[in-house]
Amino acid sequence: MRNSSIKCRECSYETIDLTVEDEQAFYLCENCGWGKEVYHPFRIGVWSVKIQQALAPIDVLHSLLTSKDIVTFLRPRLKGASYLSTSTLGFEMGDEYFRGEVEIANKVYLSQMIVLALTYAELIVKNFHRCLFFEQPKRMNYFLSTDEKKAKVYLNEILDAPSKEDLLSGLVERAANKASGRKIDEIVSALVKDCKLTLKDSIIQDLKLLNEKRNNIVHEGKVDEINIEQVLSGYGQLMHLLYILGEAAIHYNLPFIDEVGFLSDFREQLQSQ
Repeated sequence: MRNSSIKCRECSYETIDLTVEDEQAFYLCENCGWGKEVYHPFRIGVWSVKIQQALAPIDVLHSLLTSKDIVTFLRPRLKGASYLSTSTLGFEMGDEYFRGEVEIANKVYLSQMIVLALTYAELIVKNFHRCLFFEQPKRMNYFLSTDEKKAKVYLNEILDAPSKEDLLSGLVERAANKASGRKIDEIVSALVKDCKLTLKDSIIQDLKLLNEKRNNIVHEGKVDEINIEQVLSGYGQLMHLLYILGEAAIHYNLPFIDEVGFLSDFREQLQSQ
């Protein structure tokens, strides 16, 4: 497999041969023979597939719940512990009443898909920083220090760590938690500025609004305002976030794996707009 996520450290050759086994990657420069073993590459291809897999049930369930035949189809098949299946209301439910309950179910489902989108965003951002800090540990200084210059490690942490690798893993986890603990739009804005990326649309503002929708759902129970267009737009923004992180990985010379060609496809999509 050819991969352009990193340049050769010896000759700066940009096309590197990549071999992947489990979570481990090995890069080999065919120009000079330089090689590098990477234990924590950023798995862009895997994340893009996970996002697509989240979209599939949205298509299935939304299509089902909005079908004009849903009442006829679902009523004889409904199972569960609610009043809909146990007939504890004391009156017979007509089709319109039942359809109203289905519409409520659809709104609740769509709202949870917004929550899932932000959960994925947070996981992807944390994974990106974890990979970055393993590959370039000095970048943790900014997040583990009080003056944003040099991180401090307490003596007990050193003494209690079974090995240097375990100590590093603990520091990476702490730094990644802090780096990804900021608001998603602030994280993206900082990356865009640091990597000098050019964005064509309002993705930073869109991610901010998406996060606000999630907070309204989780903390205030607001589900009535969510529709399928907002959900699909949210997952489009999630894809855009992954693309930005991929471009940041290239800027930082961070090894990544993109088996499905997500970055090049998304880049072409943006250029065609």
